[in-house]
Amino acid sequence: MCAGVLRHPGCHKSPVAIEALERIGALYAVERDINGRSPEERREIRNTRSRPLLGSLKQWLEGRGQAFEEIGYGDSGSLRARKMGSADALL
Repeated sequence: MCAGVLRHPGCHKSPVAIEALERIGALYAVERDINGRSPEERREIRNTRSRPLLGSLKQWLEGRGQAFEEIGYGDSGSLRARKMGSADALL
């Protein structure tokens, strides 16, 4: 999710933004946990822990277009298309 979306004035009260940050935070937690491990260990842990989180985040984002419109991002189709393309590359 773009940092600009999270800086939007209505975003700090948005349950969608809060959930997005929590989901992204879970991915960062995995990265903190694997810091300092070998590349092979990191790859294995990412496959078992991060991949399901990313898949869930992708599905969740796909259903949130209306919520982005409600906080002032009317071109949610374009936003979702960019984000989904990025998510597919990670998965």
